[in-house]
This record gives sequence, structure tokens and C-alpha cells, in this order.
Amino acid sequence: MAEKAFASEHYAVLSELFAGEAKCRVESECVLPDYKEEAHRIIRVNAKARLNSKNTTLQDRCAVVEAEGVVTFNILYQSDPGADTAPGKLDAHVTQERFSYTFKVPLGDKTPTLETLVSLLELAPENTSFKLLGPRKIAMRCDVALHLVQKYNRPLDFFPAHLADDVQIKGQTIPLTRLVTAYQEDFAIQQTIALPDAYLPIRELCDLDVFLFATTPRCEEGGVDFRVLCDLSCSYIADTEESFISFYQPIELEKSVGIPAVSQGQTCQVTLMPNFLRAVAEVNENGENKNLAVEIGYTAEVLVFQTEQVFAAEDAFSTESELTIEKETKETEEVLGVLDFAQTLRQQIPATTKGMLRAEELCAETVFKGCGVEDGKIVIEGKLKFCFVGVMEDGTLAPFENSTDFRYSVLPGASIRLGEQKGLKIELVGGVRAIDLVPDQNGYNLRFDLCGTMTVFERREAEAIAVIARGEPFEEEKKGLLFFYPEEGETLWNICKSLHASPAQVRADNGVESDALPRVLIITK
Repeated sequence: MAEKAFASEHYAVLSELFAGEAKCRVESECVLPDYKEEAHRIIRVNAKARLNSKNTTLQDRCAVVEAEGVVTFNILYQSDPGADTAPGKLDAHVTQERFSYTFKVPLGDKTPTLETLVSLLELAPENTSFKLLGPRKIAMRCDVALHLVQKYNRPLDFFPAHLADDVQIKGQTIPLTRLVTAYQEDFAIQQTIALPDAYLPIRELCDLDVFLFATTPRCEEGGVDFRVLCDLSCSYIADTEESFISFYQPIELEKSVGIPAVSQGQTCQVTLMPNFLRAVAEVNENGENKNLAVEIGYTAEVLVFQTEQVFAAEDAFSTESELTIEKETKETEEVLGVLDFAQTLRQQIPATTKGMLRAEELCAETVFKGCGVEDGKIVIEGKLKFCFVGVMEDGTLAPFENSTDFRYSVLPGASIRLGEQKGLKIELVGGVRAIDLVPDQNGYNLRFDLCGTMTVFERREAEAIAVIARGEPFEEEKKGLLFFYPEEGETLWNICKSLHASPAQVRADNGVESDALPRVLIITK
């Protein structure tokens, strides 16, 4: 009869349930408040998308991810210049519009639970447009691109390493990775930033943005430690002069989260998601509006992986009866490592920006095209989309947009041997930490700092025995000694299988300790 002994050990295996993209259209209209000047010309509308919350449920054989967020529109405009020829006064306004989107992922025969299901969601605004409907009314629109990856622990059955009775097994040891836990915790950063002495006082804040990245995550007993890199960018209109100014402020700090299920030797991945950003201009000790009180809220999402070795049977036979074997091909995934990367790239961009004194309010977005492996290195390719406001020689402001491709390689580190793996998959999270642009007679020189983290997986397929059926016993033979002369290419396993003898017993009787076989084997029957 059929025996399930070959599928009696249960394991959880990390698996990807769904990976896909969608777009959500966000539209907004705003009316400038009475205390602001009327708009004569819109110089720039910059849109930023932020995820406020996500909720995952299981409904009607579907995994449902409900995402809620907000799009912040930063508007920079000039007021009516009036009768004279001088350009209008610079002013800024910020408005927000909430949005929601729901992903439904059919489960089919998958059986994840909420405890073993994690949803990774990234947002990126695209195709921002605007229209001046009146001196105080502005219409704005943008598309929010959502990229969702869902992972879960898939249950798998594997053949146990040791069986009783007369069944002889042959197999291989393969690594299986499971998701230990998916943990989230909210943090806040409060800091007062003093502008350098050379900067003019603040009249109106125009734009505020933050880039957050977790580096060097490590698992300790009962928790995960990591370092937070925070780049704050701010643009404002000066108080004493009609000037438009922007600056960067880096912030670094150490953080840790307590997770009882975590222990040393495990692998962790940390993603930081900003969920609110507030700033207020304050007066410093000299009575100037040159302090900026900043509050940054963010969520740290921690994934912890555990890799263990599992014995997968490839072949089996019995010393006493015929066996009928059914095999299954099982896909497994191993986390090879989590790597940080940081690189400063420089490019010369030809452009028609003659007459531009400097660039202000630099904004950039990174689109990674993917990762590959070349000559033992991880190659990162992508496109950098950037925009800025050019301050022209005549004092006017002009918006510019452009993009450039980039490509560079990263050493994988000693723990990842890229030349030996097949079926590699690399998940990449990161972006632009800082960007600088200097105009010259040929266009402008662009310098930008990229940083991020990549999780390297290896996918493989393993063939394992799932079901065995035992047939009739062999006819009993006379006990005795059999002298067997191996031919070239024969293995001990194949010889024992054909003769229904125990490989362990034959090794012991003949003193065989390696794959090399003696000229003659003595087999006890």
C-alpha cells in the first residue's frame, strides 16, 4: 500500500505570492487664501506621494491589500507684476489630496495566513500636470504608481533524513528560507536646524522633502539594530530679498526594535517609510527667521529570514521488496544576503540652459531597471529623472526637466559567491540621497548620490520523493557471499540498488570510505 513516510516532515518556505503594478489618478483643486498674492504664472508644481497606511486581509480566497496615502502638491508661482515691467513677487502654496487603492490577489490553492503574509508597497508620483483656472484657483493632477510585492511562508513536505525498515535513500541537502516575522514600528525625529550664516532669513517655505534609508541591519538576540540615514531637503523664499533658496541637511542616528523571535545568525531587511513631515520657521538668538523646527515620522518595516538545511530524497530502493516511487519538483528560495550600496555618480548633461545663473529646488526620482551579474559583480541599471528651477540672469525663474541613464557595479561581499549561483533574484530598494547641478557653457554638470539596499535570493528546483508504494517481497535467496567486480563508471549506490543490498553495510564490509571503489566488492547475501 502507499506510504506517506516520504512526506512526513513539514517546512515553511519563503515564496512570492504576487508582484505587480497599478496606477491611481489623483486630482485636486485649490483656492489660494486671501492673505496670499494672486497667481499670474505658475512656475512649478511638484507632487510627492506618501503612504499613510496599508491593511492586508483575507477575503473570499483573495489576499486584499488596502492602501491609503496622500499626495502633496507644492506650488511655486509669481504674482501679477502690475503696470511696471518688474517680475511678479514669488510665492508658494502647499495643498494635499488623499487617495486610496485596493489590490486583490487571488489565492487559488495557496493557503497563507496573516501571520505569514507580508505586503511590500512602494509609491511614485508620475505625469504631474497643472492648470491656472483663475487668479486664485489652480487645478492639479498626477498619477501615483504603486508597486506591490507579497510574500508568504508556503508549506512544503520533505522526505525525512532517516527512515526505519529496509528502505535505502539517496538525496541532497538543500537550503530553505522561511520568513520568521514581519514587524512594524513607528518612530519620530524631532530636530531644530539652524541655517548657515550666509543664508538669508526665511519668509515662506516652498517645498520640504525627506529621503530615509536604513543601513547595516543586523539581528541580535531579541531584536534588530540598524542605522538611519535621513536627508532633508528644503526650499524657501527669502525674507529680505526676492530670492529662492534651497538646502540639504543630513541626519544620522542609531535605532533598534525589540522582536523576541529574532536571534543571532538570522538575516534581516529593514525598509523605512516616511508617513509625515512637518517644519516651522523659527527665530534664532539673533532675532532672525533662520531656524527650522522639523518633525519627521516614519515606519520601520523589518523582515527577518531564517535559512535551514533540509534533506531532499532523490532516489530510494528496498532490500526486501519492490518499490514504486512518485516524485515531485519543488521550488525553493534561499536568502544569500542583504547588501548596502552607496555611490556618487557624475555626468555632463548637454542642455539649452544659457543664461542660467544657478539651479534651485532640485528634485530627483530614481527608477531602477533591474540588477544583473557580470564578472562576479552586481550591476545596477536605472534612470534618474530630475527637475529644477533655474534662476536666470534677468532675475526670472524657469522650470526645467530632464533624465539620464546610469549604470554601475557593486561588489557582492565575501558571503555571496555570485559565480556559483543560478536563478538569482535581486530585490532593490533605494533612491537619491543628494543631487547637485552646476551650469556651464556646454550645459550643466550633474552629481548625484545613490544609496540603497538589495536582498539577494537564489531560486532552485529540487526533485523530492513524495509517495512510495511497497510491492511484493523478493523470493528468499540462499545466504552467502557474492563477489562483485565493478565496471568503470558504476557507483556504489547503483550496485547496491541492483542487488538490493544496504550501501552502509557494503561500505562497512569492504572498508570503503570514499567514492572510489575497490577492484572487487564482497556483498553478504
